[in-house]
Amino acid sequence: MLRLDLLENAMDSFDESIAYFIRAEDKGESRYYKFSILLIAHTTELMLKEILKEKGHYLLIYTDIDKINSNRLSYAHTVNLEQSLNRLNLVGISIPEYIVKKIRNLYNERNKIQHFEIKLSEGEASKIVSEGIVAIKYLLEEVVGNNLNDYLEEDLIEEMNKIQSLFNSYIQAAKDKISDKNSSLLTYELFPNRMIKLPCPSCGEKYIVKEEGVIKCYICSNEFLNIKDCIENDAHCYISDVCERELNRRRNSGKYLIDYCKSCSTDNCYYNENKDSWFCVTCFYNYENTACQNCGNPTLYKQVGFYYDFYQDMESEFICSDCANQSTKYFEIRDWE
Repeated sequence: MLRLDLLENAMDSFDESIAYFIRAEDKGESRYYKFSILLIAHTTELMLKEILKEKGHYLLIYTDIDKINSNRLSYAHTVNLEQSLNRLNLVGISIPEYIVKKIRNLYNERNKIQHFEIKLSEGEASKIVSEGIVAIKYLLEEVVGNNLNDYLEEDLIEEMNKIQSLFNSYIQAAKDKISDKNSSLLTYELFPNRMIKLPCPSCGEKYIVKEEGVIKCYICSNEFLNIKDCIENDAHCYISDVCERELNRRRNSGKYLIDYCKSCSTDNCYYNENKDSWFCVTCFYNYENTACQNCGNPTLYKQVGFYYDFYQDMESEFICSDCANQSTKYFEIRDWE
């Protein structure tokens, strides 16, 4: 009879994940990458539940605590990824954002494998599994307090290290290919006179170039028609995360006016003085600027202020939110759009 507790079950899946990856490499059977990713995702899922159970309470691993039948615990629904992360915060366990992002990316790949078709290069598979190893190592050693190597046979430790170094070799190979072709990494003028390197929307790596009329990633081998196509396929928010970080570095400088985007509702839409327009770094949407007719400042959200002129005739003008909130000139203000 097989009986494994949460942690034992997690580490058993981890062992198999490593074994499947090495089998894919040694035998050239790329379909084994799929099983490696599924198993390493399963490891993180169980690891998070183990932390909830040990650092909080064993009931926290169940979705609807109030409806649990103590005699049928094995049939009760358990928490998903987001519920696990939320409950960890409730019990005072803080997982660094870079680890959370690796776990979420891993889950996204697992979901694609389980529910959709899959296209996976060797380089992309090595990145996903390598990042999964980093996340699991952190959870086990920094949160649970155990050493990952204590759970692995010596040969598996070597194979695990091999996987992590393998991804570095794919990175170097991509660099060499780009250099040999004398190609340039894909950049975009996000701010006036400020070019930034954009990552691949599929794998998140920045070894992506424009050549022969298409945008191509040298890690995952995916191709895109143009920048717009990259943005539309940014399901993992690799591009928007990079762009938002660039904006956040400038947010408090006072150099840019920033407002909420009409399309995605994030406060990441800034006024581009060179183009006299507003640009959202999250969804890449452009908006025409309308100058406030009272103070002359750029405004994204037009409001109409009604006032009486010198002859006591009622007049109206487009105004910015600052004038709408602070000026005593207007007896009525309406949203225009």
